[in-house]
Amino acid sequence: MNFSGSIGSSNANNKIENTPAFTAKAGVSYTDPSGVYGRFDVRAQGSTYFDAENTLKEESYVIADAKVGYRWSNWDVYSYIKNITDKSYIQNATNRNDGSVFVAFGTGRSFGIGGRYLF
Repeated sequence: MNFSGSIGSSNANNKIENTPAFTAKAGVSYTDPSGVYGRFDVRAQGSTYFDAENTLKEESYVIADAKVGYRWSNWDVYSYIKNITDKSYIQNATNRNDGSVFVAFGTGRSFGIGGRYLF
């Protein structure tokens, strides 16, 4: 397919914008009969171009998350950490009319605690 980009350039053979080369997710969890549980998740995303001209690109990256907790009766208390390695990655990028580029980064490492009561 041949088409012209916003600046009139040919985009023949370019990758489709905002479409990662691949995505993959995997996770493993364990729950002990005592109520203690844990979970580890990994997600990977292949290189992504953010514009039709293929000038704005993010390389492949991998993000890992973990959660540990304790369940009893109707209660669940847990702690979690997301983006364990604090990987910096671009979630979106856009060429602006003034020639600059707007870049939105993904969330860095975050952690917290939580609780639930089921009724």
